[in-house]
Amino acid sequence: MNHIINFKSIIFEKNFRFCYQNNNLEITNYESIPLFNFEEIDIKYNNGMMIIYGENLVISKLEKDELLITGNINNIEIRKRIDK
Repeated sequence: MNHIINFKSIIFEKNFRFCYQNNNLEITNYESIPLFNFEEIDIKYNNGMMIIYGENLVISKLEKDELLITGNINNIEIRKRIDK
């Protein structure tokens, strides 16, 4: 039974995650994309904002909770929301 609970937690994972490899940035569990152009993409997630800077940036895959950004990624900035 414990394996079923662990499997469900993997399937229904809601934490923001990203993986960068070879100018491909995979993102899961994001909330919205407030800004998108060929040089900057802003991704809002539950605890803040991720800002991707580069050239020829393209959202190659766009789904409800997953996206893939390709292009010449120069910098990734993560801004965590500070609760007062």
